[in-house]
Amino acid sequence: MIWLNRLAQSHDLMSSMDSLTFLDQRPVPVAHATQNANLEIQLDSDGDFLAARVLKNPTKKEVDAARKNNQTLLKEQVTMIPVTEASISRTSGLSPHPLHDKLMYVAGDYRLYGGNRSGYEDYMQLLKSWCDFDPGNTVINLVYRYVSKGTMIEDLIDDGLIFQDGGTVIQKWQTELGPKPPLYASVNGNVLDAFVRFTVESDNGNVILPWEDPATINSYISFDESRQESVGFDYVTGQQKTIAKTHPQYVRYAGDRAKLISSNDTQGFTFRGRFVDSKEAAQVSYEISQKAHNALKFLIQRQGHNVGDRVFLISGSSGCPFPDPTADSNAFNEAASDDLGNIKEDTVATYNFALDLANELTAALKGLKHKFDSEKSIFVMILDAPGPGRLSIVYYRDFTGTDKDQFFKNVEAWHKKLSWQQSRFSTNGKGVVHFVGAPSLQEIILAAYGVDRSTDQKGSYLELDSKFSAMVMTQLFPLVIEGSDRLPDTLVRQAFTNACYPQKYSTNNWNKIRTTACSLIKAYRNQKYQENWRYIVDINSSDLTYNIGRLLAVMQQIEERALWISNNEKPRATSAMRYFTKVMEHPSAAFALLASSLVPYRSTLDKAGNAGADLYAMEQQISSLIDPQEFAKIRHLDGRFLLGYDAQLFHIYEENKRRKAEKKIKE
Repeated sequence: MIWLNRLAQSHDLMSSMDSLTFLDQRPVPVAHATQNANLEIQLDSDGDFLAARVLKNPTKKEVDAARKNNQTLLKEQVTMIPVTEASISRTSGLSPHPLHDKLMYVAGDYRLYGGNRSGYEDYMQLLKSWCDFDPGNTVINLVYRYVSKGTMIEDLIDDGLIFQDGGTVIQKWQTELGPKPPLYASVNGNVLDAFVRFTVESDNGNVILPWEDPATINSYISFDESRQESVGFDYVTGQQKTIAKTHPQYVRYAGDRAKLISSNDTQGFTFRGRFVDSKEAAQVSYEISQKAHNALKFLIQRQGHNVGDRVFLISGSSGCPFPDPTADSNAFNEAASDDLGNIKEDTVATYNFALDLANELTAALKGLKHKFDSEKSIFVMILDAPGPGRLSIVYYRDFTGTDKDQFFKNVEAWHKKLSWQQSRFSTNGKGVVHFVGAPSLQEIILAAYGVDRSTDQKGSYLELDSKFSAMVMTQLFPLVIEGSDRLPDTLVRQAFTNACYPQKYSTNNWNKIRTTACSLIKAYRNQKYQENWRYIVDINSSDLTYNIGRLLAVMQQIEERALWISNNEKPRATSAMRYFTKVMEHPSAAFALLASSLVPYRSTLDKAGNAGADLYAMEQQISSLIDPQEFAKIRHLDGRFLLGYDAQLFHIYEENKRRKAEKKIKE
């Protein structure tokens, strides 16, 4: 039960921050939930219909455009509403929310205009009880005065939001009727299923928004508490408290009916003879359940990482939004740093990650003072639904006290041991990003198991079934935060195998797979053989497998440079790429074929003023380290071959950049 207690504590800490607003920077309070409303009805100070407007959320296109301009568009449909213990868990039965709800509950004339069943009477009874409890509250009394008239749908028809055909409400808009009116476009299906929220005009002319009005929020919390009856031993706090009969749903996303705590089957062998009723299995207080679930919903929405139906979450006790723990090292780098792979500003262009909290985590990794010092604990959760209606905690880990410091050390260790030079397309349109560090967990999974999907419409990408991806990420996730050295052998082996088949992938996909595989191989060989390979080429290494990779990279560059000189265009696939797999399997035979294929390209370089001199020098230097007899015997190279190839390739690229820079300065 520690996870419930931890989340409830987080709810208290986040709610105590007076400068924060609901729905934005802290979770909703007890006895409240969030709901997408389709319609807003404004009432005047006498409780009469004043106006109505259709609510809408920004489209993805609008959100993306705003993000490019550093703007944030609010989802105006999202509304905090008061709920009862029954209404927050309702499925097919009638159970009204106390204030805002669907037309079938709040419209007295719902049946008159074609509605089937109505919960209006139950809604009125509940709202009347709240009004009797707090007769001085302006909002609820004005809403009650209006809904008592039973003319809501009539008012919406008169206001031009709902349409009729021959005196009958048009419930679903047909294309032959013309463009869809706003309310019909907002509601998915029957327009009479629209969810309504209310605003009221006070005596001084100000508009009161109930979801932001402390008086209304606190009034309902007190009213709801007064209606609680069942008192028992709370397994979380160890105190006598009001016990929750049911628990909230919609934990991972809107529409998610899977519950973390549920026992609704008293006749289907649920208790298996071990308990008389569900209370003997677990009792959680209504307050703790509400706080924990509301905090969890908020944290998942704000900083959870979803892979398929599985949610990965990391948070501080006060809800501090940690950077995504599954992300690559680029997400933690504000500038070039030696702490994550000996990166140097003058050799690698580094992307600036403009997020203060990411910078704070970078500071934490360096042992500097950071905002996370104030966190009493850090907790990590993985949630998944094993079946319909049930939500399980696949993984939970709590870091408190000295363990909290160990958490940062573990994250640092992960990014150090997997540090390798990486190239990725940035998500903000800044082109290719170069950094030295660990790839993201998703990139690791795709490198090992992804399938190339290169199309003209969607470009080049790797695809993998989300359920399988979530399963593998669950295996990798603890390695990041627990500091384990046990990288799965099969995953490393599969990533290396894929990297040895460049012909199966587009150039961009293969580049990502290759560098990701290098990160895995580097870490794996360190944990198994205590070898310390780096992305910077080791020109003095006598390792035969490593040097074969280096030699292949040089031979590839000889052909590429010759193609550039002769065609002045992007080169086609080189012989080195075509023979890449053969080199790994049978180096001596493959290099014999490569040597003969390079003869015309060497001639092209020689005619161009000895343009391949630097590459020839590298080739000779590497060859001098290779024993011909051992070279003739070696077969089926391991991951060191890929490390040597990639490090040498990176070295050549950096040398080319350096020479171009020197030439530009001279000019």
